Amino acid sequence: MLSRHVHTSGYKSVEIVQGYYISLLSATPASALSEERSWLYTSYAVAVATELGLDQVNPSNVLPSESTMSHRQARNSERTWLRILLWERATSAAYGRATAFPESLLTRNIDKWWHHPLADSTDKDTCAFILLRRYLAGLHRTLHHQASLSHDNPHWVRDLVDSTLDPWRITWLPGCTTRAITPSPNISTAFLTYVYLHNRLWTLSFALHTQTIHSHALQEDCFMAAVQCCTLAVHDLQSIGEPLYCLLSPTWAMIAYAATLALRLFPALCGTHPGDETELLALLGQVALQLEKAGSTPPHRTGIAAVLGRHLLSILRAKVGTGIGPRVVADSGLPCSPESGLVGSSCDPVLGSVAMGLDEGFADVFREVFGPGWGLGME
Repeated sequence: MLSRHVHTSGYKSVEIVQGYYISLLSATPASALSEERSWLYTSYAVAVATELGLDQVNPSNVLPSESTMSHRQARNSERTWLRILLWERATSAAYGRATAFPESLLTRNIDKWWHHPLADSTDKDTCAFILLRRYLAGLHRTLHHQASLSHDNPHWVRDLVDSTLDPWRITWLPGCTTRAITPSPNISTAFLTYVYLHNRLWTLSFALHTQTIHSHALQEDCFMAAVQCCTLAVHDLQSIGEPLYCLLSPTWAMIAYAATLALRLFPALCGTHPGDETELLALLGQVALQLEKAGSTPPHRTGIAAVLGRHLLSILRAKVGTGIGPRVVADSGLPCSPESGLVGSSCDPVLGSVAMGLDEGFADVFREVFGPGWGLGME
């Protein structure tokens, strides 16, 4: 109601942009995708911020003659733009929209922005995220160009992604590599690690669009990256626990995406090896349970993590019920009774909406929510 009033009256201010940002961070998930308005509100907030010139360096922040209050207000405006821009970038990635990074004088000189005398404790992470988005924007341009060329190295996409992002990783996450990740010692590092790993995975899976890319090698790299994301998420959510429940909705979406992508790629890469599949289902079952727990704490709350966790549990229960056997059911920790009607189903447990008892077109919802790589190049 307030949003409609603001839009109709044409009000524009820094505080209104901040209001949209805060409401987006704490929004209750819509009951259906058709009712989801977060993308609309995000686009409107970005448009208002741009009209106000928040994306530019504020003159009051560079003139020493200005008062301390003017400097604080200028800093507040710049911080508002950077935060809403990061939210828009994260939402774009989660929804599978790859758009150009809106460069400005402010973002081009972001390296030392957090060294400002009026910087707060979160500004350093803001700089790290903005720099990562700039690297990713350049990476997508290069990837689109390289996809039309021939490559002898079947893992060239992985190598391109890692070589492009390594300067950022070495600077901001020295303890993190694509082969071994040190568990996050604190919440701030956890946020940075998740954003890095999820965007690495998203870029790899985005390349599944291109038919000229070595499909099996890319599937293998996507699978390994997805399992890595899931393993770290389970470890951190178990060891750090409730302080991590304030992760933003795009991060929860990417954790769920990593789980579903790993499940979808497994048959093409590993065939039917009961032992390996049991291990994977056990891991993904823990992901689903941790998501559901995070999204329903405190008990009266239903966050996006809970919604995604329940969807993932439905998929896994369907997978367990497709003839894998009772031992896998027991090992995975997923309840699946004969009354569910899922045992022996011949439907694809991931893309088949009938088998899961969910709304028709659930696979399309996954593509919309989890990104363009879902279901593409995985046949």
